[in-house]
Amino acid sequence: MSLARPYSLPLFPEEPAPRRVEPPPAPRRVPRRLWMALHFPRLPLEALGVAPGSREPLALLAGEGRKPQVLDCTAGAVALGVQRGLPLNAALALAPRLQTRHREPERERAALLKLAERGQDFTPTVSLEPPASLLLEVEGSVHLFGGPVSIRERARQVFAAQGFGASPAVAPTPLAALWLAQAGVGTSVTSLDELRGTLGKLPLQALTWPAESRDAFQRLGLKQLGDLLRLPRDGLAKRFGPELLHGLDQALGLAADPRGSWQPPRRCRLSRELPGEFTSLDHLQPHIEELVAALCRELRAYDAGTDKLRLLFKHWRQSPTVVTVGSAESCRDPRRWNLLLQAQLADCRLSSPVHELQLLSGRLRPFTAANQGLLKADTGPGDSLVKLVELLRARLGHARVFGLAASADARPEQASRRMEPGSTLPVTRLPPARPIQLLPRPLLLSQDGGTLRHRDAPLKLIRGPERIEGGWWDGEDWIRDYYQAVSSRGALLWVFQQRGHWFLHGFFS
Repeated sequence: MSLARPYSLPLFPEEPAPRRVEPPPAPRRVPRRLWMALHFPRLPLEALGVAPGSREPLALLAGEGRKPQVLDCTAGAVALGVQRGLPLNAALALAPRLQTRHREPERERAALLKLAERGQDFTPTVSLEPPASLLLEVEGSVHLFGGPVSIRERARQVFAAQGFGASPAVAPTPLAALWLAQAGVGTSVTSLDELRGTLGKLPLQALTWPAESRDAFQRLGLKQLGDLLRLPRDGLAKRFGPELLHGLDQALGLAADPRGSWQPPRRCRLSRELPGEFTSLDHLQPHIEELVAALCRELRAYDAGTDKLRLLFKHWRQSPTVVTVGSAESCRDPRRWNLLLQAQLADCRLSSPVHELQLLSGRLRPFTAANQGLLKADTGPGDSLVKLVELLRARLGHARVFGLAASADARPEQASRRMEPGSTLPVTRLPPARPIQLLPRPLLLSQDGGTLRHRDAPLKLIRGPERIEGGWWDGEDWIRDYYQAVSSRGALLWVFQQRGHWFLHGFFS
């Protein structure tokens, strides 16, 4: 039997060895792909249909409030001394006849989507880079256009024909191509080995860094991207955060940079050959309903809806008869679409026999089903308003049914603007009483012994004056004093005095 040796603690314990910290692995290159970036520097102006090279002096304004600034301007405005960043007052002082328009972000987004559709002529993989850039993965299609240089020039020509000036660049990483395009460097880089040297020449102020980062670069005396790349990685991460370092690795191909692929909205198209030639809409109605039901089944298969349908009646040796109806919200209910089509077809007349029907949908949109009550279908007032607007538009036309909202302009002709029925906007001002009927042009009133008369009836001023002046920004510099006047026949009128003359502008009742 052996006895175990007793365990005792050492008198002077040894210090534990320091734990070895493994350094982070160096970034590894990701597989090479070829990207073409397209930047549209004048998109806000071109989206409004204005050519930047136009000789007409026009400035595009950005910013709300009383101090808008010039975002972009035409060549005619530049010739008068107008530049980007100028306040509106300074621009008008240089060019009193300068025309102005406000920026419309919705039209810019719509224009970028149309450009993305056009970009699919080069590759099926297109990524949106709002507000004014696109990314195209062209690794598999660049040889079809003759190489990187040829595809870049071809893209410039294609988008110029659409009225948009593009700044294209080709690089093996998407972020590098985007930086080159946004900096206006029209080049084609196909190798990761030469990418670092090309990016190093880019000015830091031309890149889309945060404003505080650009200010820090300027204080440190960093002018080009190469100056930034020569700094220690640990110091960059501590000073500017790991996001900046990760972005540099993505641009140089040392970190993955996945991009989503944008796809254009799908549309449904159905056709039906008729068993004979029909001239009566009553006989065509069953075939129309079957076509609408088939389209709604296809919408359900995509779990989507649409807000527009277009029905075409095909004739022999004649252009088709087209009927278009719209819905205020995304819909896939065949009963609702049939009701809208019937309202539109009430005034339709077929000039010749129909041998084929074709039904086209608008863009497929996400569909959200309405919640149904447990015991009884609850139809709220909003749903009733939507259906009423749809029926009126199907019967009268889309442009004839709209809502009104007060605008910030006090001029009577500009005091309201059209809006979608049922939508609400924040109240910018509370307008005073305005007449129900406003004349297209003020009517000069006659005076008899100091008494105003309208249609041989004397008028009596009962309320006023309300002074309205302005319009100098649109070339309408005038001052008017408005009154409410009652006629001896009982009509309540809205009149104003300007430069000693009296005018009738509207009727309250």
